[in-house]
Amino acid sequence: MELTIAKVFDTTFHYTYAMIKALQTSCLLERLTATICFQSYEKNRNWYFLIPSQVFCVGFAFLEIFVKETFEGLAQAFIFLGYYVMHIVGLLVLLHINRNLTKKYTGSGIPLSMRYQLAENIRTIRVFLPMIVFDTMISIVDTVSGYLQLDYVFEPERCAPEPYYLPVYALIVMLASGLELVEATLILKQYPSEKIFCKRKKILENI
Repeated sequence: MELTIAKVFDTTFHYTYAMIKALQTSCLLERLTATICFQSYEKNRNWYFLIPSQVFCVGFAFLEIFVKETFEGLAQAFIFLGYYVMHIVGLLVLLHINRNLTKKYTGSGIPLSMRYQLAENIRTIRVFLPMIVFDTMISIVDTVSGYLQLDYVFEPERCAPEPYYLPVYALIVMLASGLELVEATLILKQYPSEKIFCKRKKILENI
């Protein structure tokens, strides 16, 4: 019974994580739009684009299952790694473009809203980029665990016949959890409200 419940949670986790991967693509496209249309993006209120993005996320979850069932080993690993690399390269290109646009329009008298949008693009990409990098590292850990036939659900029956199972399982879980913790911490440190809180706290301590 306990193993069945663990399997249910594991399946839910994988579906949810697959949808989060798709959200990365949606965020990349959103920042691409914000970069191309930086003159008018702040005034855009096209919320209906959220609907196809959510449909895409659900569809991507099933697409990931199809890839896992169709491809194995290194082929599957390279597909997912390529997906992450595409996002990293895309974000680096957008960061470079937004920095160049900022330099180009500095002192040119463009409206404050445009300058704010360019600054917002750079700030958002800086928050988003570490998440993608650490997600890539977590994906590599997942690939290695899959190659070693190790699932995140602990299988006690493998401990006796496979002496290496317990230490390797513990190492992989700790490594994946550590990467996820560092990822969350970096995102929090980059978040504007957290910076404001730390600044106010420092001011109060100096009083």
